[in-house]
Formats: sequence, structure tokens, C-alpha cells
Amino acid sequence: MREGGECAWYALDISAGTTQASLDFSWEEVNDSLSCTLIGPGGTIFRFTDSDDEVMDARVRISVTSHAGIIPPGRWYCAISGESIRKNVCYSLIWYEYQVQKE
Repeated sequence: MREGGECAWYALDISAGTTQASLDFSWEEVNDSLSCTLIGPGGTIFRFTDSDDEVMDARVRISVTSHAGIIPPGRWYCAISGESIRKNVCYSLIWYEYQVQKE
């Protein structure tokens, strides 16, 4: 991430039968204002910032679940963007999928 307003896009493929997906997004400097936007199939948008969990720790942890039990499969998009940033910002983005095995 280089300048304020810049956006980096990632594609995240959700497999059929996924019951939960989690995203762990972190960066080095607490004073850098970054956000993470998830866009699901059909255009559903979720936007998250560091302050959403009321802990300013340069980290956003997201878990996506569904009342129906299965998350819509397909291509999800993740956009990482910065506000008021005037330097290079290094960050980490990790995506996990979980499938509950029925017995």
C-alpha cells in the first residue's frame, strides 16, 4: 500500500459446502488507517476498520458465517485501502475456510 486512497484487490474463492470463512488482516503501525472491504457473490459488501472491534491494534479479524449454515460459494473479493497514508505500508492478509463434516 503506497498512498492514501490507493486500493489493492484480492480474489478469494469459497468452495461449495464452506460453513465459515475467516480473514485475518494486520499491519505494522497502529497509526496507519487501513480498511478491509469484502464483496461477496451477488454484490453483498462488508467493510471493516481497526476500530470495529474497539481495540486499536492494527489488526482486523473477520469471520463470515450464514444463518443457513453454508456460505455462498464462488468468488469473493477483498479490497485493502488506506486513508491519509504517505508512505509504504506492509500488511498481511490470511484467508481460512472451514467445512463442518456431518456424521
